This record gives sequence, structure tokens and C-alpha cells, in this order.
Amino acid sequence: MTVKIVKCEREMSEHFAANLADHSMIESLIHKLNSIGPYDQWIATGEISRLTKRSPENRVAFAQAGAIPLLIDFLTSTDLQTQENAMTALLNLSIYEYNKGIIVSSGAIPRIVHVLSKGSMVARENSAATLFSLSVIDRKELMISSAKAISPLVFLLSEGTERAKRMATNALFNLCIYESNKKRAVRAGLVPMLMELLEESHGLLKDKAIAILAILSMHLKGRLAIGKVEAVPILIEILRSGSPMNKENAVIVLVELCLEDQKYLVEVQEFGAMDKIIHLLEHGTYRGKEKATKLLEKIKESE
Repeated sequence: MTVKIVKCEREMSEHFAANLADHSMIESLIHKLNSIGPYDQWIATGEISRLTKRSPENRVAFAQAGAIPLLIDFLTSTDLQTQENAMTALLNLSIYEYNKGIIVSSGAIPRIVHVLSKGSMVARENSAATLFSLSVIDRKELMISSAKAISPLVFLLSEGTERAKRMATNALFNLCIYESNKKRAVRAGLVPMLMELLEESHGLLKDKAIAILAILSMHLKGRLAIGKVEAVPILIEILRSGSPMNKENAVIVLVELCLEDQKYLVEVQEFGAMDKIIHLLEHGTYRGKEKATKLLEKIKESE
């Protein structure tokens, strides 16, 4: 038994050592990032990506060693694998809270958007994930620079992998909170893509899609776009079978539509939503009940 414990502890120690970069290793990799040799750059970005994924200590150490600005430079590399490595490394580094501000203030956002448009699918997925990671900080330069990310994020919803779609909806949710980005998102064709997700997807992807739709419904352009895609039947189906939070977001959209144009009040009744609204009034979330009350009042006023 003692032998097994000693062996296990030794293996854990070796595993930890293999994934924790020491000072000399960090210096060597930083030196390779600064080299003019494409092979050294490819090796260094790949190794930093690996090390920053596995150890929180490495995320701190590489940032302190000045890796962030160097990695940002490789986001415009013509070598797609080096670009992908650098993007993945920056995603890993962004997990550490203090690094988020450094990444944004180092001018990363326009280059992350470049990867979002031009990189490999993995690089695009990771650029979307990085934008989501960074979007939790309140920085004016982030809001301005990230506006150009909306169109390529919408493109990922139509052409990306399942993971790409998840990363894109996460980023879009945070970006669309900014009032100026709501109009951009509508103009980029986000509303029809969200409706497709609501019809075809499930789980977290569907949850995020209806949440974004609720945000966009707060803007005139958003309401007009939602009205064009015959959303009412889908929203009522969510009221019937969705989660409590999804029902809340669905009724938010319905209220906004009905306040915009009374024809939606007619649609809501024609599609048999009354019993579902009453059920939400009795069993929904606090905000869901509040919105259901408002919708019922509006329906009664129209009679």
C-alpha cells in the first residue's frame, strides 16, 4: 500500500512539473516568440497554448513575462496554425481576471475580430470564446472595437460547428447588451438566425437564443425584425414547453411586440396563448408573472 501511495504521489508530482512552466522555460518561449523563424514561432505559440490551458499559475507567469502583446501580433499571422495557437493561448490567458484588461488595452480586439473572420474554424471558435471572456469587463474601447465582431459572429451561427455556435451566442448575448450594438446585430441578420436556433436547437443554445431575442426586442429595429419572421407561434410554443427562464424571455418578446403593434394581440389570441399566459401568471418566475400580467392587461384593453 505504501509503495502505491509513493508511486501515485511521484506521478502527480511529475504531471504537475510537466505542466508548470519554470522561469527558464518561459524565457525560452518568449525568446522564440521574438525570433524571425516561423518554426520557432509555431512551436512557441503551441507550447504556450498548452501550458496556459493546464495551469492557472502559467496564465499569471506568461502575462507577467510580456507574452500577451507578442501573442496578439500573431493573430494576423499568415500561418493559420500559428495564428490558431496564439488565439488559443490568449483565450486561456483571458481566464485570469487581471489579464482581461491587459489584453483589451494592448489592442487585441481588432485582431481578434480579424481571426473571427479569417481564421481556421477552431481559431474562430476560440476568438468568439475570447470575446465572450473579455466582454464581462466594462471598457469603452471594448464596446467600440467589438462592434465589428457582430457580423462574423452571426456568420458563425449559420456556418459554424455546434461549439462555434455556442461561443458565438455567448459573445453576442454580452455584446447586444450595449444599446448601439442592438441595431448592428439586427442589420447583420441576427434575428432570423435566432429563430432558426429556436426551431432547431435545444439546451443551452436555445436558452441563449431566446435570451438574445428578448434583449433585441427592447429596440425598435429589433421588434420590427422579429415581426417579419413570424415569431409569435414559436414564442407561444416556448410558453407551452420551455423552461421557466425561457418562458420569461418569450413573454418579454410578446409584450414588446404587442406594445409596438396591436395586430400581435390578435395573433396571440388566435394561436391559443391565453391559457399559457394564465399558467405563467400563476407559476412563472417573478419577472415572468409581471410580464404575463402586463400582456393580459393589454389583451383586455383591446377587447
